[in-house]
Amino acid sequence: MNKNIAIILGLSLALQVSAAVNTPRQTASKFSPRAALTLRQAAVRENSTKANEEKTVSVYLKVDQETLDYQALEKLGVKVGVCAGGYATARMPLSAVEQVSTVQGVEWVDVAAEVKQMLDVASQEVGIDKVHAGQGGLSMGYDGTGVVVGIIDSGFDYGHIDFRDSEGNLRIKRVWEQGAEATARQSAPEKFGYGLEMTSAEDIIAAGGDIVNNSHGTHVTGIAAGSDTYLDGSLLGMAPGADIVLVSMTNSGENNVNISNAIAYIYDYADSQGKPCVINMSLGNHAGPHDGTSVFDVMADSFVGPGRLLVGSAGNHRENYFHLNKTFTGADDTPLQAFVDFRNGFSASKIGGDIEVWAKDDVQFQVSLLCYNTNKKEVTEEVVVYPTDSDVSSVSLGRNISGTMAVSSEISPLNGKQHVLITSGITGVRTNNAVAVKVTPLSEGMVDVWADNVSLGFTNHELEEYGFGQSTPASTICEIGGTANRVLSVGAYTTRNSFSLINEDRVHTLDCEVGAVSTFSSNGPTADGRIKPQVSAPGCLIASAVSTHDNSGTLQIAQSHVIGDQYNLYGYMQGTSMASPFVAGIVATWLQAYPTMTPEELVEIVKTSSKRDSFTGVLSEGDNDWGYGKINALDGIKECIVKNDVNGITSTITDPVNNHIVYDGAQLSVVFSQSYPQATVNVYGATGVKMLSRSLTNVCAADQVNIDLAALAKGIYIVSVDTPAGRQVLKINR
Repeated sequence: MNKNIAIILGLSLALQVSAAVNTPRQTASKFSPRAALTLRQAAVRENSTKANEEKTVSVYLKVDQETLDYQALEKLGVKVGVCAGGYATARMPLSAVEQVSTVQGVEWVDVAAEVKQMLDVASQEVGIDKVHAGQGGLSMGYDGTGVVVGIIDSGFDYGHIDFRDSEGNLRIKRVWEQGAEATARQSAPEKFGYGLEMTSAEDIIAAGGDIVNNSHGTHVTGIAAGSDTYLDGSLLGMAPGADIVLVSMTNSGENNVNISNAIAYIYDYADSQGKPCVINMSLGNHAGPHDGTSVFDVMADSFVGPGRLLVGSAGNHRENYFHLNKTFTGADDTPLQAFVDFRNGFSASKIGGDIEVWAKDDVQFQVSLLCYNTNKKEVTEEVVVYPTDSDVSSVSLGRNISGTMAVSSEISPLNGKQHVLITSGITGVRTNNAVAVKVTPLSEGMVDVWADNVSLGFTNHELEEYGFGQSTPASTICEIGGTANRVLSVGAYTTRNSFSLINEDRVHTLDCEVGAVSTFSSNGPTADGRIKPQVSAPGCLIASAVSTHDNSGTLQIAQSHVIGDQYNLYGYMQGTSMASPFVAGIVATWLQAYPTMTPEELVEIVKTSSKRDSFTGVLSEGDNDWGYGKINALDGIKECIVKNDVNGITSTITDPVNNHIVYDGAQLSVVFSQSYPQATVNVYGATGVKMLSRSLTNVCAADQVNIDLAALAKGIYIVSVDTPAGRQVLKINR
């Protein structure tokens, strides 16, 4: 038994540690490595005291819905959120996590992973000005009317003029602050049971905003759906006519489980209004296999469909070193190894950060943690942490490294891959020493290693055999916005490289080339070889709305203006976080033209309509820098119009003499041409949700039935009249 591995007791996981073996452990666990380490940390910290029992955690559950015992979950204090793709989101007391694994129908438990937040000139660049104006061959203008734009973010200024219509009415229809406490006036969304939901303009305006230390969400929302016409509309967002739903991820609510719940919440609202919806996610992390099989990705792929689209940012990590990848030729190949870069320095309060290793189940390899003396250029301590017969272990690396590294592993039920999670508890490293991770091949095959790129990264300390040169070209694409199969992932390119701040005479310049891919924009491919990002949009440098509540001191203010007693600010930001809402807002205008567009059709339209130029190259099959090119709002919407024939609003009639539907823009009438014993008039939203229904009996020839549409929001609707003689269908634009 290795003396440097401390066995952690106190869990009912039957943990044991033995010497390393040459074949991976194949036993299945009902806990992901993250869940197992969470349980271990709770046991070590306070030995499962009352303080731990009262802590609430967000989790994913792999479930069999047919046999799942909901009553048993309820008795444990578990609140199930949404089920999709064989998984469920849930919130529960930390003390219940271990017991939940024994409930009938629960196959696997995974604790949430933290996520991070990742106009004027650019609007003309993408052609959205022509889309708004109905120019360039369009018969009408498109501004996202009748479409819901959902934003999952934080740093919102709810009262910003950018989120009101021309009459001053608030366009934000719902707000869910996931980290807020319910009040006597406002409660949590019933389906999810946490946070605070605001459903009236009065309550939303009274709240003002969610947090006071950033403007990220305001900026993103302004790009996607801002409606302020200040400065001749030069700051206008992509979909100024769309309805807006905001989910604020604040107060430690920034995790992937909460994002899954947010997606379901926004789509539920859009369905209730019978409207198509696009959701923007300018968020990401590097927790997961990066191959589309994470629980988040599987659930996201299940959520989307006709009229339900997801757009995400690729990430801002192009120049960061946090991914190692190598296809070993055999057991005699050189190891894959790199030094750990502790980004936050060392102290007891700065511990944390993850490294994950993923490989197919038939690849034989060994993972070690090293203490390396950079002065003597030798390894002074090496501990094999995988494979072992222990589910969870705590590893020390000798007297020169203070603190420990926690390690857990599994054969993942997500994809059958080997998965090793290493979490840092290192509090200090003596001078001339470094911590390294090493993967030694025992067979041929490929291994991927990711650091979280927030607390931990990789470096080589200028030693050729560590990191650089040992890894094939790395991918920097993010989970959340970049790896799911049916999420449209967006990279960034530069449309501005100089700017001036308000009340300043000087010009600031950036070291980037206008028209070129932005130096920060993450590149693919995914771990399973798919092209990501799939399209690029302006992300450097973008002027959009920022929050008047922001006291961070980091705002770069471009413009300000006052309307009544409302003070409105605009500022510059850059990142794929800005490129993603450019595309999401453009997609909202496309949904106005083609409300039932599917994720697959969206990619097809992007592929055929995107611009290629001297910067992108030909891109006949796309690449992992640009995707299929630069987003083209005008050519894309033309394809949507062709696919849906919305510009002419045509009827599909199976029996022309059956009846006649008349809509004059105000009133809907059905005039029957002959008598029928019964007839049904249905009005459907653009995504197929039934909004109104009238059942009629003993209908006579020449009877006229008027249908009141006043309760329906503006948008695209489908009217269907069914009689024994057949069906007549009319698509209307209310």
